[in-house]
Amino acid sequence: MGIFGYSISKLEIDLSEFSELEVLDLRNNKLRSIPPEIMGLKKLTHILIDGNEIDQVSKNIYELSNLKYLSVDDDQENMIGKK
Repeated sequence: MGIFGYSISKLEIDLSEFSELEVLDLRNNKLRSIPPEIMGLKKLTHILIDGNEIDQVSKNIYELSNLKYLSVDDDQENMIGKK
C-alpha cells in the first residue's frame, strides 16, 4: 500500500483492515510518528517511512517477525537481520 507524498500528518485509515499487507510505503509525508496500528500487520516485510518528520522509531517495530526492510530517512536504509 502506498500513501506516498500526500503531505499527511496523520494516517486517517484503519490499518487493521489490511492484515495481509506486506509493503507499507508512507514516504514523503509529514508524519511525526509511526502509527501504532502497524504492530497489528504481522505480514509486513517492508516499511518505508523516509521523508517524514519522525525523530524516533520505537524498538517495538522490530517485533514484527517478517520485517526485513525498514527505510527510515533519505540517508539511512536499514536491513533487518533474521533473529
